[in-house]
Amino acid sequence: MFNMLSEWIQDITLYLIASSALLHIVPGGEYRKYVRFFTGLVLILLVCAPVMELTGASHRFGALYHDLEYQRNVREIKRAEELADSIETGEFKIELPESE
Repeated sequence: MFNMLSEWIQDITLYLIASSALLHIVPGGEYRKYVRFFTGLVLILLVCAPVMELTGASHRFGALYHDLEYQRNVREIKRAEELADSIETGEFKIELPESE
């Protein structure tokens, strides 16, 4: 338990150092707010990761992602199959994919 806690603190510390260095490298103030926003979101994920592991939420999110990815792949395969069928029959019907 202590080992996991120390690794978690080390990860956060290294991330804060890297994000601080990145903020100093970014030229101009207009990009700095976007970098700060993005690094803040990643920091929130880093802080919440152990809690999500303990509650099992990370596995549920992973399963949800894989389920959505599977459904998207099935839709793409069906579109490809319909396109192949239309080419075989000579009916060239090309549809643009739906934005998700």
